[in-house]
Amino acid sequence: MILGAALSIAGGVIGSVVMAWVNSLWTRYNRMQDIIAQKKIENNQLAFSHMKTVEGLLVQGTIDQVNSEIEKHSDWYFSNAIFLPTKFCEKWLTLRSGVYLVSIHEKEGDRTITPEQLTDEYQRLSVLAKELLIIIYKDMHINPVKPKPFRIVKS
Repeated sequence: MILGAALSIAGGVIGSVVMAWVNSLWTRYNRMQDIIAQKKIENNQLAFSHMKTVEGLLVQGTIDQVNSEIEKHSDWYFSNAIFLPTKFCEKWLTLRSGVYLVSIHEKEGDRTITPEQLTDEYQRLSVLAKELLIIIYKDMHINPVKPKPFRIVKS
């Protein structure tokens, strides 16, 4: 009887210690997930902003401006890649390489590439930039903004 009571007390103490330990592990895990989610949101926001700039420069700027913008943020992308969607990182590396190659061809005045091929490459890079933005939208579970066409009403 005394042995039964002693085992009961010991079991209760051990049970409460184990429960407290499991609870602290669960709390730490949840806190870590909250920090990761917050970091992902911040990084998606910055990546979106950078890609909007790149997308605009592909349409209105020069390839050197695009290359400069990409290289200016390359260190940031490499150090924060773990918090960005995997597909985003893969496509961003493709965009970066494509911009660099087009930049070299333009600087050297490469005659092996026709102006039509260069135009096609610009369009491909522009589509790639749009795809990168869509990846961020999907990762954030947000629908892309689609502006409605502006119409002039004649009076």
